[in-house]
Amino acid sequence: MHLKSILTRVERHKCFVYKRVRFVDGVAQPELEVEIEPRLTTSYRWFLARWAKRLSWKEMADAFSTTWDNVFRSVKHAVEWGFAHRDLSGIDAIGVDEIQWRSGHTYLTLVYQTDGVERLLWVAQERNEQSLRGFFISLTTEVRSGIRFVCSDTWKPYLKVIAQQIPAALHVLDRFHIMRNTNMALDEVRRAEVAQLRRDGYEPILTKAGGTCSSGRRTSWSIRRSGSRRSRSTTSRASELICSARSSSGSGSIRARRGQ
Repeated sequence: MHLKSILTRVERHKCFVYKRVRFVDGVAQPELEVEIEPRLTTSYRWFLARWAKRLSWKEMADAFSTTWDNVFRSVKHAVEWGFAHRDLSGIDAIGVDEIQWRSGHTYLTLVYQTDGVERLLWVAQERNEQSLRGFFISLTTEVRSGIRFVCSDTWKPYLKVIAQQIPAALHVLDRFHIMRNTNMALDEVRRAEVAQLRRDGYEPILTKAGGTCSSGRRTSWSIRRSGSRRSRSTTSRASELICSARSSSGSGSIRARRGQ
């Protein structure tokens, strides 16, 4: 009588791909390769996830003799745990913004809680209406109605969704875009004034490049700077422009004297 034993073991073949080998009478008989997710203890996953806040995932893998995929699965585990246990009650104010995360026009839509508790609530690809609407759909009616303040830029898809989803909230636009739009409107008026002055035979004093006041200095940005950023000479030029406007004709245009 002869007894034959069949032993089975799992042998590491390459990253996250294992080759099952069967031994029959001491002879290895490899079977098909199957992808098996490595088993990581919960403590080890949390350990990697915490360090992932400080290092890149590649540096993590090299420093702790593990793989990039292990770090990824650990961070994914932490994120899924956070989604399952987070409390969205009491959200009073949110902020909406986008970031560019790849070369070209590739953006992510981000939503933050900003009322004392600063935390990231939502990340979605692109910066269109669907990207932001998905956040409000994920909220309950009670949580959505409790949002009283929202801050965003002037991106039209965001403005439209916010007006539809939380119409009662106070919408605050960030001052960077407000000042940019103000300067663009001011520059548009300046260009129209300069063109009209030249057609009327006057020499314009408020030009973007090369325009000068009576002291021979440029006057382009004199009235566009805030008071705290104006130097003494810039303030003097701004005052001169205001005086020129007051002494000009009743048309309301800033005009220089003929021939100057």
